[in-house]
Amino acid sequence: MVTSAVAAPRVAAVRAWWRVQHPPPPLSKRLDVAYTAALVTGIFGAMAYGTASSALTQVVTPRALAVFGPSVALVALVVAAQGGAYQGPVVFSVADVAHLLGAPLPRRALGLRRMLLALGAGAVAGALIGAAVVVGLAGGERTIAAGRGAALVAGCAELGVLAVCAAWAVQRSARIESAARRAIWPALAAGAALADLPRDVVNV
Repeated sequence: MVTSAVAAPRVAAVRAWWRVQHPPPPLSKRLDVAYTAALVTGIFGAMAYGTASSALTQVVTPRALAVFGPSVALVALVVAAQGGAYQGPVVFSVADVAHLLGAPLPRRALGLRRMLLALGAGAVAGALIGAAVVVGLAGGERTIAAGRGAALVAGCAELGVLAVCAAWAVQRSARIESAARRAIWPALAAGAALADLPRDVVNV
């Protein structure tokens, strides 16, 4: 049994050795990749924005968001949780399982970086979905207040982080996986009930 106080320096030593054996690319190369990615994203983004805005305007309306938004968020969260039973946010390769996880190193420290990357990816994915919703709401002759748009993007980013946490809970516990599997049909029924609730639609 290796205590965290003893094992933590071992993890740091392994990572330091890995950085020496496999040095990261220089800063100039990283900046070049970032510049190329930003340039390509800007060009194709500008070309696709008009088409995407027209399409999203027809689908994403204030009424549709108010009626179906909570239901879609609930179902998406349940689906993301189910994904943790097959491939959760913290994944190790076969070689990692055979050698790295068998070494006297704390598994919590080995999985922490992967978990943080997964949380960041979930937040980015949620923010992109929120931005697409804002584009749809602001399309046509409609407008949306900057504060409401920012809140919507932030809320979708938080939903992405929550989805990663749900998938991680299912991945790490067979008991939670069983409970999540039993919650599928109740969640679908709750989503249908939420969509059927009467509600007022306010201008955005």
